[in-house]
Amino acid sequence: MCTRVFVAINAICTRVFVAINAICTRVFVANNAICTRVFVAINAICTRVFVAINAICTRVFVAINAIYTRVFVAINAICTRVFVAINAICTRVFVAINAICTRVFVAINAICTRVFVAINAICTRVFVAINAIYTRVFVAINATCTRVFVAINALCTRVSNGLSAAKLLKANGLTPVVLEARDRVGGRTFTVRNRILRLAKEYGIETYKVNEQESLSLNHNFKNGL
Repeated sequence: MCTRVFVAINAICTRVFVAINAICTRVFVANNAICTRVFVAINAICTRVFVAINAICTRVFVAINAIYTRVFVAINAICTRVFVAINAICTRVFVAINAICTRVFVAINAICTRVFVAINAICTRVFVAINAIYTRVFVAINATCTRVFVAINALCTRVSNGLSAAKLLKANGLTPVVLEARDRVGGRTFTVRNRILRLAKEYGIETYKVNEQESLSLNHNFKNGL
């Protein structure tokens, strides 16, 4: 701005100087001494005006530069303070959010742990109840099956082949009970033959005496041809 003013003033002064020079040149013919003095005076005035304007423009420029520098420093300080404040606020917000998330996570973990413990306790109780029910059902079924097998065993002993049935049941892991109405086993299949005893003795088979009196009477009857 000062440069433009200076250029404009210089241009004006140049034009004035040219005009005055032209006038003085014309008048010089008439009065050279007067024009010379006037020209020197005008030139000195223009030089002083130019120097004064230049000094004013320099001072204005320095003042404006100082103002701009102070404004820039003030704005920079304000921006720095605002940045520090925003950073502190963001840090506090982040810490608060982190603390809230941590508490929420701990609460959810505690709730999940309690739910898991409760579900585990419920499942344990249900398993114990089901196990007790299965145990009772198994005991009842086992008792029923035992009674049925005992009844079947008792029923099997009524037929003529009760000993064979008892043997098969014993081989299958059961404990049959043989009920005999007489004082000996065998029922109607009782037979006394000495050659069977001799054969058993020949092969080393152990024999037992059963109802020895009846056996002797039967032997006597067989010898008499009955």
